[in-house]
Amino acid sequence: YFAVRFTPVGKRIFMVISCLPMTLHVTASYSYDACTLGLAFLFTALCLRGIYSKSKMTTKLKVAIIVFAVLLAPNKVLYSVLTLLVFLIPQERFKSKGESWAFKFGVLLLACAAVLLMRLPTLLDLTGVAGGGSEPFEKGGQTGILYGLSDILNDPFGFAAMFLRTLDQMGDWWIGTLVGRALAWFQFAAPWYVALSFLLVLLLAIPKPAESDIEIVPMQKTVFVCIFAIGAFLVILSIYFAFTFNTETVIDGVQGRYFLPLLPVLLLAFRNKIIVTNKDYSRALLYTMAVLNVAYVVRIYVMALAGGV
Repeated sequence: YFAVRFTPVGKRIFMVISCLPMTLHVTASYSYDACTLGLAFLFTALCLRGIYSKSKMTTKLKVAIIVFAVLLAPNKVLYSVLTLLVFLIPQERFKSKGESWAFKFGVLLLACAAVLLMRLPTLLDLTGVAGGGSEPFEKGGQTGILYGLSDILNDPFGFAAMFLRTLDQMGDWWIGTLVGRALAWFQFAAPWYVALSFLLVLLLAIPKPAESDIEIVPMQKTVFVCIFAIGAFLVILSIYFAFTFNTETVIDGVQGRYFLPLLPVLLLAFRNKIIVTNKDYSRALLYTMAVLNVAYVVRIYVMALAGGV
């Protein structure tokens, strides 16, 4: 709600992503990803407000950006890549060049400090630096040794090949689980036309409203794409360390929902001057998402009655 309210650009994007079946499923669960999603969306919206508003940066906005950067970074470290958004805030939004750089690097340093204070032992164990990577790990009834940082250092080309192989074999699965094609422990699987319906609504949320005078310049779009790419790579890398046996040839365990906190900046990168909407159809998108979600729930209920789940 607050992300949609505060952002000056991409309100439809935040709204539709928030109404995806996977988003609703995660936020209704006990997973801490629910908190991560809310923090990531709100932090992104506040940064966009700083980037595209016309007035000077207020003290309230500066404090809010700092607070949510510090809260988001240790919550799930890899999404701290979103703190790079502060470097897109124009210098003229500040009283001086010095204040601009002090604020931007201050946000970055405070986020890093929060990570080091609260998550450093976990990160060292995850990468195997602290010896945790050599401990047996159990999943799906099997026991094995997980990949560690040394595996990448010893065979970087092998890791690159494995990464590309994973993109090739798992890309469609990630897209499907991004919107919610498979929910719970993948017990509720929907046909591809269901996922495509939600993807279509996502695409309809991208175009710029004709009344908006905000232009996303190519440099900003490039940064948006880079932030998503770096964040997505870190997601995959974390699962490589945390869930993939060193005997496997594909990185196992990555789900599309892990990319949800980064999705708004990616979709904003596709906004352009060519495809513009003359009418505000935000309510139509909202009602469409509601209808699609109700239809999805009915389908799950019918399958449960028929013993299909």
